[in-house]
Amino acid sequence: MTDDIITIYLNPIAYQNIIQDQELFKTGSNKSELIRKIIINHYSKYNFNINELKQKIKDAVKSENINHQFNDDEYLNIAWKVTKYLCEKTLVIEKDKNEHKKKISIRKKKDDSELDFIIDSCPKNASESEYLANIIYSYLKEPQYEREKIICKDIIESLNEAIQNKQSIRIITKSDNNRIQSINPKEICTSQEGLYNYLLYQVYNNEKREYLARTIHIYNISSVHLDTNLLTFQPHIEEQFKKTKRNGVQFSINEDTIYKVKLTEQGKNLLKLRYLERPSPLLNSEKDEGIYCFDCSKMQFKSYFAPFRKNVIILEPREIIEEILQEYRDAINNYKGGV
Repeated sequence: MTDDIITIYLNPIAYQNIIQDQELFKTGSNKSELIRKIIINHYSKYNFNINELKQKIKDAVKSENINHQFNDDEYLNIAWKVTKYLCEKTLVIEKDKNEHKKKISIRKKKDDSELDFIIDSCPKNASESEYLANIIYSYLKEPQYEREKIICKDIIESLNEAIQNKQSIRIITKSDNNRIQSINPKEICTSQEGLYNYLLYQVYNNEKREYLARTIHIYNISSVHLDTNLLTFQPHIEEQFKKTKRNGVQFSINEDTIYKVKLTEQGKNLLKLRYLERPSPLLNSEKDEGIYCFDCSKMQFKSYFAPFRKNVIILEPREIIEEILQEYRDAINNYKGGV
């Protein structure tokens, strides 16, 4: 390690997982900056878990009436070794030498008090490199939606501040050429499948001249700026938010359509098995008869039931029946044409 460069050696499996998160959460190509952000943003939870384990070890030692008196540093070292072992075991990390691991260097900025504080907490029997690597391994043990929260911590804190203070905001999104939007944030929600986090918000559509309910991936927000305007939500938007949360926060709903289908026995089984992006059946569904009603968005309805094929019959509304029939006709014509 030089004065301003810290080198961390990661097991290839862990390194590959970091690359996958880089792609999942669209963090850009700078791995070093991503690693630095993970270490700083995840440290508080990692440290809490270490200290909680240290206290449990203390209690266990006292209960066993062990004669040897451990000091606080020794308890910390024991907790560090246990945590390191568990992290490595979870990630199926082999005991490779450094030359078999992937090297990542992060630059410690001047007056980098956050990183300095973390490095100062390094246990006496651990090198800085393996200690920081262990924080990264601990991060990788978290479920996907929690990892997104760690990486997007600053964005989430700004959004929660606006929501708590009932303020409108301007956001810059990574898609649409960094477009700026003025929106009213409602709530941060996690998808039912526990994969991603989304912001529910209200936005005024100039073309339609009306307010719409929308959702956006948290990772797709690059910056948040508070406005002075106070939040107000249209009553019909509040109802759309409720439907969105019930059916899956990855799909915006700005309609009041009820979709009615009849499922075969195989279709009922598929409904139980295919949990990803599954809409929630309404209470007036007649499940014994295979009749199900949904108030999800058209995009979710078509996307979810497309693989059911002959095991689903759409009963209502007529417009969606005609639309899907036309799509089948177009597909048949493509095959007839040799495409």
